Amino acid sequence: MDDPTKKKQDAHTVSWQPYEIDYVVDKVSKDKPRYSKEQIKAVVENCKRTIQPSEGREKLMACVNAKLP
Repeated sequence: MDDPTKKKQDAHTVSWQPYEIDYVVDKVSKDKPRYSKEQIKAVVENCKRTIQPSEGREKLMACVNAKLP
């Protein structure tokens, strides 16, 4: 039998949640004010393709910071 609680937990690990992306964009825009939020969001979207949600926000932020000098 399918456990709906388990499905909900699994759903959170298979895709990035909007609040996580917003957090990363806000954090990076404070650290790198010369970039617009649109520029940062584009880089985040690019990094999302290679960084899995299960790897964590810190790894996603490291990817973004590496691509934005």
